[in-house]
Amino acid sequence: MTARHWAALTTIYVVWGSTYLAIMVAIRTLPPLLMSSVRFLVAGGILYAFARGRGAARPSLRHWRSAIVAGTALLVVGNGGVAWSEQRIDSGVAALLIATMPLWLALFDRIVTGRRLAPARLVGLVVGLAGVALLVGPIGGAGIDAVGATACLVAAVAWAAGSLYARGAEAPGDLLLGSAMQMLAAGTLLGTLGAASSETAQVHTPSLSSLGALVYLVVVGSLVAFSAYIWLMRSAPTSIVSTYAFVNPAIAVALGAVFLGESLSLRILGASAAIVVSVALIVTARGAAAPARPPVGPASSTTSRSRTAAATARPFRQAAQTHPSVRGSSRSGAVAARLRRTALRPRAGEGAGRVRDDARQHRDGLHPRLHGPSARALLPLPRRRRARTADSGARVSGRVARGRADDDAVRQRREPRRLAVGARCRRPRAPGQDPLPPRLRRPVSGVRPRPERRAARAR
Repeated sequence: MTARHWAALTTIYVVWGSTYLAIMVAIRTLPPLLMSSVRFLVAGGILYAFARGRGAARPSLRHWRSAIVAGTALLVVGNGGVAWSEQRIDSGVAALLIATMPLWLALFDRIVTGRRLAPARLVGLVVGLAGVALLVGPIGGAGIDAVGATACLVAAVAWAAGSLYARGAEAPGDLLLGSAMQMLAAGTLLGTLGAASSETAQVHTPSLSSLGALVYLVVVGSLVAFSAYIWLMRSAPTSIVSTYAFVNPAIAVALGAVFLGESLSLRILGASAAIVVSVALIVTARGAAAPARPPVGPASSTTSRSRTAAATARPFRQAAQTHPSVRGSSRSGAVAARLRRTALRPRAGEGAGRVRDDARQHRDGLHPRLHGPSARALLPLPRRRRARTADSGARVSGRVARGRADDDAVRQRREPRRLAVGARCRRPRAPGQDPLPPRLRRPVSGVRPRPERRAARAR
């Protein structure tokens, strides 16, 4: 990584960790839902105009439908819930509760897809839930508003569910355009909810600090940091970019204690350590996908195409387990070859021209490979064979043995003759010999033309 990469990563660390502090300052004189609505409408409008200006295609109705569903879960319930809950709880506590989003995402991924959790991710789930219980549970939860903490946990769960939905939802190819659509949809819904909850009556002259915090959320949080995040996801290792998930809570807790005077008890410090360790275990576990961006950051969508990479990792295994003609069938070898050739076609670029087809190596069936290691890479499968011919090569006249003809031998080429069904000899053993067996060379007697056969049947 270059200096630009580290600068962009530091920007994400600081900006996304400071958005909790900015939200707390903004809602002092601004209603939380209406403030979030203005934030997303302005940021979404700028991103939409920029994406369309650089050539992004116009989104379809299906794209808007997916954006509305994902925006509702990610931004309305997620970000809106954070802004509303910070009226009751400290910004550091809200950051710690939102940091549990990877825990719920791993749990939902296990429930929906049926994938087994790696031991590290399982340990991370247990440690993270213990940290949440220590933070808001009845043993050490004195001093933390239960309603605000519950709303923040609901926001984290909604963010995880929205991230899982956005992985398979139909979205535009341009990531900025998809995120802008979610922001516009969420801003409209948040404005409607704010008007329905009588927040319009609470709007008075906002303070300069609240207006400055709102401008900071729009420009720095939703535009600058989000652009840096997209650039890093395209040019830097995902394992390094995903470290923001357990760095942001620590920064948020520190900023809340320094600028807002929030208390740092041993209970909060212990819960912070448990949650950060659990998130680190889940994010860095082998085979774990990059976590979705926390909702208090630039409020982007999770339309990143990394969600599709995980879906294509087991195409044959899922198809083989559900195919009705694989298990307990004598055609398992043929079905295995057909499914693997369909699901594991060679791709362009690196590894082009190679096919994973372990059915060619394991003729005895499908089950031994379902529970073993992944298929091995082989050479390209042969193409479809041409029609069988009597001889398509050169013939050597005289008594010169095939393959040992010298320069004096006269080479002749004649048109190949197609073999009849059942012929086993592909090439003649001697020059000039008819490759067809005697039973096919003599005329077949007793075969009537088709009209005569019909007449004979009718009689």
